[in-house]
Amino acid sequence: MRSWFVLGVLSLVACGNDREVEESECKSDRDFFEQKVWAQVMGKVCVRCHTLAGPAAEENARFLLQPPAYPGFLDINFQKATEVALIEIEGTSELLLKPTNAVEHGGGLLFEAGSEEHAILQEFVKRTASPTSCTDQAVPGFDDVAMLDGPQTLRKALLELVGRLPTPAEREAVEAAGPDFEGALDQVLDAAMQEDAFYARMSELWNDVFLTDRFLTFTGRATNLLNTTDWPNAANMGAYWTGLSATDRERTNTAVAREPLELINYIIRNGKPFTDVVTATYTVVNPYSAQIYGVGITFPDPTDTRDWRETQLTVSRDGLTTPWPHAGILSSPMWLNRFPTTATNRNRHRARMVYRDLLATDILAIADRPIDAATATAYLNPTREDPSCKVCHAQIDPIAGSFQKWNANDQEQWQPAANWFPEMYPPGFEGEVIPSSDFVRALPWLGDHIASDPRFSVAITRHLFKGLTGQAPAVYPQPTDASFDAKRTAFLAQEGVLAEIARNFVAANYDLRVAIKGVVHSPYFRADRALGPLTDSRAIELADLGTARLITPERLARKVEAVTGAPWVRYDRRDNLTTDYRIAYGGIDSDAIVERLTTPNGMMSGTSWRMANEVACVTTAWDFSRPPAERNLFPSVAIVDVPEAMGTPSADGAAKIRAGIVHLHQQVLGETLAPDDPEIDRTYDLWLETWREGKAAVTGGQASQTLLSACRARVDPRTGTTLPPEQQIDRDPDYTIRAWMAVLTYLLADYRFLHS
Repeated sequence: MRSWFVLGVLSLVACGNDREVEESECKSDRDFFEQKVWAQVMGKVCVRCHTLAGPAAEENARFLLQPPAYPGFLDINFQKATEVALIEIEGTSELLLKPTNAVEHGGGLLFEAGSEEHAILQEFVKRTASPTSCTDQAVPGFDDVAMLDGPQTLRKALLELVGRLPTPAEREAVEAAGPDFEGALDQVLDAAMQEDAFYARMSELWNDVFLTDRFLTFTGRATNLLNTTDWPNAANMGAYWTGLSATDRERTNTAVAREPLELINYIIRNGKPFTDVVTATYTVVNPYSAQIYGVGITFPDPTDTRDWRETQLTVSRDGLTTPWPHAGILSSPMWLNRFPTTATNRNRHRARMVYRDLLATDILAIADRPIDAATATAYLNPTREDPSCKVCHAQIDPIAGSFQKWNANDQEQWQPAANWFPEMYPPGFEGEVIPSSDFVRALPWLGDHIASDPRFSVAITRHLFKGLTGQAPAVYPQPTDASFDAKRTAFLAQEGVLAEIARNFVAANYDLRVAIKGVVHSPYFRADRALGPLTDSRAIELADLGTARLITPERLARKVEAVTGAPWVRYDRRDNLTTDYRIAYGGIDSDAIVERLTTPNGMMSGTSWRMANEVACVTTAWDFSRPPAERNLFPSVAIVDVPEAMGTPSADGAAKIRAGIVHLHQQVLGETLAPDDPEIDRTYDLWLETWREGKAAVTGGQASQTLLSACRARVDPRTGTTLPPEQQIDRDPDYTIRAWMAVLTYLLADYRFLHS
């Protein structure tokens, strides 16, 4: 079993100590800083001024704290506080003199010498001079939580990643490994993550971040964004476009719109480091987008939409063919259009997205402060002179300058001769200015610096964590929160898991599959239930554990097909959940609706009930029409199996029905139950009551022996083709098919099927 909770969950501080401290009372310097210095002093008092957005920054104070919105803020602040604590004025630490106003302090008197706050800082100063030799306090583990076992984790992971159930061989391999199943599970997942379905799942996950599927809302939306000076074939009224069939136009638009997502898939598929997402000196095209971009690649099958090839785009400038300055998705025409700029915004929106999506940093939260618009008029250049403005602009404007070569009116038009605005902060990253010789490749320069920033691995890990568990990463609680201790424990536990996943991700040369497996193995993916009663505090600590979350319409569509063997489709064979009911069931369109719903509402409840009824109707008789060995739902039961005949109980019939119900619970809900389990009893009672009432109605002439038209087995629901006459099922004289339909509806509508 992997150990997720080790001493020193964030950082290990172990140094020599001249003071003797009993082990039972030992608290590391890092823990003391967080629990005492930050929680009771700096997080309440000092942070009001000593941040990038505070008055202390305006006075060029060297002691600046990062707020909880900044990744790793505790470790950074611990280091900063340690540095200041070692600065002495006439033998006394500056950390003690300033807040008591013993020496000039811009913030004045914060607390008196001898106060509790002063005593805490005194202890911290002593610790910096003589570091404590003990480890950080261990974060509680999860011994009181039941985790999914190997086969259960396998089923959940495969449904999540590739939308299918385990094969018998996969299940047997993981079962055979016993409690130490991680290695066997990894082997199965490594193979599964080569399947086409895995890359479809990755497209969904990363589109939830970058939202470039916005340009799939109608055919021509993506291609129409491209400037026709560089790419004449993109003209929607041009000869090339008008000469395409409706099908080819849709495929072409999809190819252009999905370029950034397919670039991500290409990086994963070919084992390239995931840093290529921002550093790749190439992009990818398929036969359709290659025609738009004028790329001279010969494809064996010019209609194969899945054949993506690596290439470098070129454009004509001053009569010369010039290579496109690729920087992964950052230089993608679709990313540039999805996060556009204007003549006044000057790429600042793009800079904010870089911080948020690629560096796990909400720059607006970090630099948040009240702004008086009236005072800005007192400055000739407010963004660099007004303290209320420059605190944020000093961070985002250099990154904005990295996009200087793109036209503000035609988002993806590259203009190598364009220059940056001299009144703005010079292009760069985190205090480093781009050399003038690199201005022409400013965006690749930025991509390289993003990839080497430790926050990049944090950002990617957080995206995977949210995508695979449905939980947004925890945030550090406010010190004034009544549940601070419990929420702090929950934060540290999760932070430790994510930090380990990120470290392994980096150590594996940014192999995304390593990070994915890390999330799957974690308790945040595998937690099932508490083993006993929980205290209020422990309930808060475990609140975000496990993934009992409503699954997305796309994943539910795949789960329906995986479990029943057939999709839930509409008249044109397109899936209901990804077309008509996508938004109704809480999905997104990447345009006006960009946040998925996680709490069911009335419309979503109605959709799930309709799905359960219609899928049960379509698949029950059809499954019975197939040979038993090919059935998904009823491999061990027959239509003629009944629990009684002419009022005489049939033990054999009842046993077969119970066995069929046991299989359905395993197939639909993934639970292995005994035939006499109370849950099986309840489902059996539903079958029996439905059958008795229906059989009586058929016998009495109140109900027909013929199934409703939609529920007959006449068409293969997978393909829409007509079944052979000998395989068709129209009638249900014993009412057993309809009894099984009731049971299947009941299970498909179960929250355990609709949630992950």
